[in-house]
Amino acid sequence: MADVGALIIRFPRIGSTMEVAGDFARQGAPHGTVVLADVQTAGRGRQGRSWSATPGSSLLTSWILRSSDQIAAVGALSPLVALAVARTVQQVAPSALVAIKWPNDVLIDGRKVAGILLTSRRSEEGTVVIAGIGVNLLEDAFPAGVEGTSLSEWCPDITADRMLREVSASLGSVWRSFKDNGCISDGDLDEIHRLMAWRHQRISVVTHGCSLDGIAAGIAHDGALLLQEATQEEPRSLYEGQISRGPRPVDPKA
Repeated sequence: MADVGALIIRFPRIGSTMEVAGDFARQGAPHGTVVLADVQTAGRGRQGRSWSATPGSSLLTSWILRSSDQIAAVGALSPLVALAVARTVQQVAPSALVAIKWPNDVLIDGRKVAGILLTSRRSEEGTVVIAGIGVNLLEDAFPAGVEGTSLSEWCPDITADRMLREVSASLGSVWRSFKDNGCISDGDLDEIHRLMAWRHQRISVVTHGCSLDGIAAGIAHDGALLLQEATQEEPRSLYEGQISRGPRPVDPKA
């Protein structure tokens, strides 16, 4: 099996690296292929959001990850890919205070520096995962409501090519661990917990149109967020949602 990042397909301008990587995957592009763009005009984020960046300011990539197995715990890959990016950020910016915000953001000093989006498809030939990774390198303008930052604040000479090399190595490492274990390994989970934003703190989670309050107890081996609610003895496992710190605000009209 080819190394992650061994084949790089670079575009100066593209609609969405996720969509193009998906097209290449359907055409048989090998495991580890990465689609890279200098500019995205229709970048995708979670929950239908768009991902925009000033031209040349970010690492904009999507990776094709293949397995001959029918992967059941694909959800475990989201925190693992976040871990791969967090490790890379720590490596290039050792002084930065790095955290992982479940399910797929990487933060520095509480501000978003990277985002991840995964899609997967299973067939008789196995499982194909497209891992979209965007890292703010030089960006200084962020959408309203987004507390963002750029890696250049901690590593002024950072380049997209260097980040691409470092992310390739780190992503390859977590992929091999995932393949060997079929889930998040104990060692990787310990590291995710050390980096997890707001662990053991009160959070609010919006999922499937409902808002839940509780303590962020941790992450499960299958990637689920473990939410300890006051009225329950055991933590609730959540597989998708948007989290924020503290309890949900009270509606004065309620």
